[in-house]
Amino acid sequence: MKKIYKYLIIILMMISIFPISVNADNKYITTGEDIVEEENINNTHFTFGNRVSINNQVDGIYFIFGEEVKYNTSNEYVALFGNRVSISGSIRDGIVFGNIVNLNDVNINRDIVIFGNEVNLSGEYNGNVVVYGNKVNIEHGKFLKDITIHSDTIEMGSDTVVSGVLRYNEDTKIANINYISNIKTEIITNKVEVISTKDKILKHVDNIVRLLVIFLLMYLLIPKIFDKISNKVGKNYLYGCISFIVLPLILLILLFTNYATSVAIIGIMLYVIFIMISKVLVGYILGKYIYTKIFKLEEKKYLCGILGIVIIYLLTLIPYIGVIITISNLIYSFGIISNMYLEYRK
Repeated sequence: MKKIYKYLIIILMMISIFPISVNADNKYITTGEDIVEEENINNTHFTFGNRVSINNQVDGIYFIFGEEVKYNTSNEYVALFGNRVSISGSIRDGIVFGNIVNLNDVNINRDIVIFGNEVNLSGEYNGNVVVYGNKVNIEHGKFLKDITIHSDTIEMGSDTVVSGVLRYNEDTKIANINYISNIKTEIITNKVEVISTKDKILKHVDNIVRLLVIFLLMYLLIPKIFDKISNKVGKNYLYGCISFIVLPLILLILLFTNYATSVAIIGIMLYVIFIMISKVLVGYILGKYIYTKIFKLEEKKYLCGILGIVIIYLLTLIPYIGVIITISNLIYSFGIISNMYLEYRK
């Protein structure tokens, strides 16, 4: 259940950020406080609002974000994110994140996945259904294939029909267990995967080798990059915080504009690459400091890199502190890259 609450926190963050960050309405994005979508749209569309009512059709994927979302139409592919979500009409394939999720006499043509605190289901479901929730209520539900429920409690009406298999956790409490006597059921057991110490060590060795390969490729292809790394700690952290947080928001806005989609895609790829090389850059700085300042040896880039990367990786394995070190690495490396760019522009 802790995973569900993490999902809900992420959803609320997204809902609170996007209406502020995106201020323009176009054929790809609609934003506002109270939104009623009536006009059909011939492409993938994003709707962000507080109270959102969906009555139109979209030729693509429909992404809907809101505090209160009411959906009453027919679409192929739908992703709904909200606190209170009410769905009627039909969906071919869908995913729903919410706190209170109500599916009222819906027609789900294929598959749907639902994450919520309280989930109420009714209607006809022609594909597979997967539900993650605290409490799941089913009334007047007809499931033509399998339904898998990960929940603390399940309440099921006597008229529920499941043609496939009903799967639920072994610790789930079923309020009306006699109603499922004629339904084929399968209990999901909590399997604990045992990983040997040898496998754990080999996994970490594999991760270190991957980082070292990235470093050696950078050292061979762009060796001068290590000469241009700024040692201004405060400046690196300042620029790193700004670029690490602001850059994704800018890229997201560009992604849904008419003329900058390609630029946004390239930017997203670079952002991912910057994350991948964060330990390499910071590891090199740490290795250089240890190698030249503590060991008092003449700088050798490849040895500095290898030493620092191994130490940085081992530090990230420390419980709690490792998370802080990882975040610090990301921010600092983004600051290094930002400083390099600014110096290049001079």
